[in-house]
Amino acid sequence: QRIEYYRAIALQYGVPDLEYHRRIEEFFEHRPARIRQLAEQWLNTPPSVKCRLTGSGRVMLDGHVVEPPFEGYYFPGMQLTLDVPEPERGRFSHWQIGGRRMAAPSTSVEMNQDLEIAPVWRSEGQGSITSN
Repeated sequence: QRIEYYRAIALQYGVPDLEYHRRIEEFFEHRPARIRQLAEQWLNTPPSVKCRLTGSGRVMLDGHVVEPPFEGYYFPGMQLTLDVPEPERGRFSHWQIGGRRMAAPSTSVEMNQDLEIAPVWRSEGQGSITSN
């Protein structure tokens, strides 16, 4: 959004060459991965691993409320804490974590590999379960 803002200003003032905007876009596109790579080198750690949150509903990751889809990166060995906010606990069924079922609404996972995590919810007024 910020790049588009500056592009509009450049056009408004008649800047003839907007090629530098392409370079700025490339910089921002690759910046997160490059920062992770530099941190891994400086801290002498193995490559970071990805947590991908799928499904639906508000949950807490490391104390922060998030909604799928969400991706976060962790250094190997870090603990990821998962929780279900109190208003949602009644409809929570379980977590699907890397293909495993975890029934507790609050749990932690050691991040040693890329993981896909999804909260699974009970349908309103029914015993059936949905992952969306």
